[in-house]
This record gives sequence, C-alpha cells and structure tokens, in this order.
Amino acid sequence: MKKFLKSAATIAALLVSVLMISCASTPLKEPLYTNGMIENATPENSVIVYGYTSEPGIKLMYVDEANGWQALIDTDDREFALPPAHKGAKLVLKDSNWVKNAPGVVQYGNRIVTDDYLTVYSGENDEFNVTVPTDKPLYFMGCHSIMKTNMWSWESIEELRNTPGNLVVGFPKTKEEWETWYPELVSKLELGCLEKLQATYAGTVWEAPINERIAEVNEALAELKKK
Repeated sequence: MKKFLKSAATIAALLVSVLMISCASTPLKEPLYTNGMIENATPENSVIVYGYTSEPGIKLMYVDEANGWQALIDTDDREFALPPAHKGAKLVLKDSNWVKNAPGVVQYGNRIVTDDYLTVYSGENDEFNVTVPTDKPLYFMGCHSIMKTNMWSWESIEELRNTPGNLVVGFPKTKEEWETWYPELVSKLELGCLEKLQATYAGTVWEAPINERIAEVNEALAELKKK
C-alpha cells in the first residue's frame, strides 16, 4: 500500500508539474549553505548546473570532494540551480530531504494547535549525481524524481504502468507518442529554469550565456512545433 501511495503521489506531482509549467521570472532561492565556492566565478572558469524535479521543496546536499566544494539548496517550486561549480567536477548528492508542512495537534493539558513536519523522503539518489562538463558554461541536468525513479523516462513509465495496483494517466501510451511529446516537454521545463536563472543573474557576467541558451531552447521549441 505504501509503495502504491508513493507511486501515485509521484505521478500526481508529475501531472501537476506538466500542467503548471510557469513562465514566471522570479529569482531562485539563495543556497541554504555553501563552502569552498569558486572566487570570481565566470562562464570561463565554472559551470552553472540546473535542473527540474517532479516534487517541490526538496533539500539537496551536493559535494565535490576533489575541490572541497559543498552546497545545500532547496528546489523551491521545482526549478533549481547549483552555485557555479568547477569544470569537469564530479558532484555527488550526499543527502536529500523532502518534507511537507502538515498541521498537527499537540496536547499539553490544554489543546494547542501547532505545525508539525512529516518527512516524506530522505536519503541519497544516484540519479542526481552530475559530471560537470568542461566545454560549456551552463548544464541542464534534466528532469528527475527524488523517489529514485526517473519519472521522465519511457522505461520508468512502462514499469509503473505494468505494476499491479498502479494507475498511470496523462502520459502517452506508446513509445512513438512519447518520442514526440517528451522533447517538447523537457524543452519547456528547461526554459522555466533558464528564466529563473535569468532573473537570478541579471546584470552579471552570466547574463549573456543564459540569454543565449534561452534563444537556443526557443528555437528548438519552434522546430518541434513544426513537426
């Protein structure tokens, strides 16, 4: 039953995220903790890694042991980005935590209503590990789920669909449909990440490569819509 609820919750989150692709240009949240950051990080000496999660509000702790680099971030609305990282570095997700704010009642003689937190998921996930490229200033790591299942792959959807007790709706039913639908979806999600990066790094040396990538993704979307 717990497995079914987890799968159903993940599917529901994916459907909501697909329907609520936002063009909002609000800045990304500041990292919750950093250590060993690159001084005077530029597109020439570092890379901004960004991505999209199927669940909002996940805390991700990344470590680059070779360079003594650490960053703890919150995925906020689902779009996220790491601080500039060393080119060629191996960024390993050391820990993650997904909590939901749930109202709870605590009794101390008199009844007192307070807020409690329910941990939905906590742990590591190899799917979030990143090898930072050396030939570009920006790197989109893709769309992932903290549930240790890449919900954006055809194989994962098929596996869930073929598991007794699971109900998968709102996604293409054949691989051929998926191959047409998926690239446009991913491009739109990357565009949402880039728009937040644009607001975050406005007026800095990162503005030009971010604007250039936005133009490339818009061009790719226009080509996909012609098919």
